[in-house]
Amino acid sequence: MIAKAKLVDATVSLMLALAAMSPATEGAEATLVKDINPFGPSDPTNLRNADGRLFFTADDGVSGPELWRSEGTDASTVKVRDIQPGPAGAYPRPVTGLAGGLLFSANDGVNGFELWKSDGTGTGTALVKDLNPGPAGSDPGELTETNGRIFFSAYTNSLGTELWKSDGTAEGTVLVKDVNPGSSSSNPTELTEVSGTLYFRADDGLPGANHRELWKSDGTQAGTVMVRDINPGPGEIPVLSAGDSVALRSRTGLPSSWPMTGSMVPSCGRATGPKRAP
Repeated sequence: MIAKAKLVDATVSLMLALAAMSPATEGAEATLVKDINPFGPSDPTNLRNADGRLFFTADDGVSGPELWRSEGTDASTVKVRDIQPGPAGAYPRPVTGLAGGLLFSANDGVNGFELWKSDGTGTGTALVKDLNPGPAGSDPGELTETNGRIFFSAYTNSLGTELWKSDGTAEGTVLVKDVNPGSSSSNPTELTEVSGTLYFRADDGLPGANHRELWKSDGTQAGTVMVRDINPGPGEIPVLSAGDSVALRSRTGLPSSWPMTGSMVPSCGRATGPKRAP
């Protein structure tokens, strides 16, 4: 049985290939919007609603996985651009909204996976910046919007994998902080926005082996700091947002949910959470 797909902007949804259905009543029948790949499944992934249009990755059987857009009709469901000409595909991922369009990682066959932007047109779809020159690419990942900027992890030969940010321009795409100095990587993961602040896991590589702990960033080098060494030593901190709180679990074995208001205040021997600002 085909499962009901989620609605996007109350009008557009996907089911297996690309399908749309009315949100009027539960159990409404799904209808195929467009048979994108007549040779097999188009496998739409990385769905994103941006300015009332659905952007996604799909394979038409000719160009490989490329960036598509749809407004819920056959005529409006089109390939945005063949970023990597030929059947190999650019594999756009993940698609993240930004004012006026979206940012994503894609491989044009020359620069490897790098940061791209699109306004939904072929001419408006372009490489933002070649962060790691050469065919290997910087492999941007974990794209997360916070306060009108996109934060992401990216690799360069000189810095390893670190935290970057972009406003969609080459000049505005910069390193936030080299958390693990030098060519070693801090490997920021689980980027999560909570009340206008970015939280993530990272390894600063400093003596004493903090390993992967909870960090936060306001987008500046000075404002990118470890929140707390919750479990001194090789701690592991999975991060999950819940409203204005961050839920996490460390190798202390105890889950914690901390409201992220005010500053984190170290305690003696146990995680008591933050002290709220007056």
